[in-house]
Amino acid sequence: MTRKKWTKKQRTEHREQQRTKVQKMMASFDDTMSGFMDAVDEAAASDELHKFLNFVGQFHQYSFRNAMLIMAQNPEATRVAGFRTWKKLGRHVKKGEHGLMILRPQMNKRDATPGEVADKTVETIDGKVRWLSFKPAYVFDVSQTDGDGLPELNYSAKGDEDNGLLDDLLQAAENGGVAVEFATRAEMNGADGLSHNDHRVQVNKDKPRAAQAAILAHELAHDILHQNGEQRPSRPTRELEAEAVAYAVCAARGVEHQGAAKYVAWWRGLDADDARRALEESMGRVRDATARLLGGNGPDGDAD
Repeated sequence: MTRKKWTKKQRTEHREQQRTKVQKMMASFDDTMSGFMDAVDEAAASDELHKFLNFVGQFHQYSFRNAMLIMAQNPEATRVAGFRTWKKLGRHVKKGEHGLMILRPQMNKRDATPGEVADKTVETIDGKVRWLSFKPAYVFDVSQTDGDGLPELNYSAKGDEDNGLLDDLLQAAENGGVAVEFATRAEMNGADGLSHNDHRVQVNKDKPRAAQAAILAHELAHDILHQNGEQRPSRPTRELEAEAVAYAVCAARGVEHQGAAKYVAWWRGLDADDARRALEESMGRVRDATARLLGGNGPDGDAD
């Protein structure tokens, strides 16, 4: 992209204009965040999220080794369960489908040998050290099943109209040295957006512009707050901070993003009090990142 040349006077005038512009947009930040916390409270108490939590609870959390095995056999797998679990959920495995092999641990009745203890292939049960072995088991991805529909938690920003926010965020990313790629969910292992530690972010190319703008704001917030070489907070806190920034940026530009409250409530385990405390603790970081994204798209990182 060719940059237009700025005189020293133009740069000074431009920065002053932008400082005033960003100050106006940030003036309502506290009210925006207050409303956001109220929305998180409502989301955490909603039937929609509680039903989805119960649904997700049906699925086993696989070990790193089994997750790698599943990915090696089907890189596009998104939701995986055994034959009986799918049947319990009102779905059945399609005829002719082959299961994805994982390793299921099984406890042996005999005591572990010293060698097995040294190899850490043991488990302590009722004070006795037992040998732990593994046997093949098979699971199936949702794409290998038919039947009842599955609940979906939709927390994307709505609509095609983004009020120019997506283009401004793309410019802010360029000014900040962040590469933006548009990719499919399959290419991102089922995610709508990703932030990488080489200052590169990805956004779902199939979403409407408003949703893409919100996703990009979220991933750029990750880059600003969590890819800067400093010690990172916990994953739930990182997701809360990034989505709060996305919500504030969208609100400042008139883009509806009510789904952000559901996203934050989900990551805080539907504990509204915990979400509120965490957001209050992160408010300064959220404010700074929001101001940076709203004012980061002109010469030397200023806004146009």
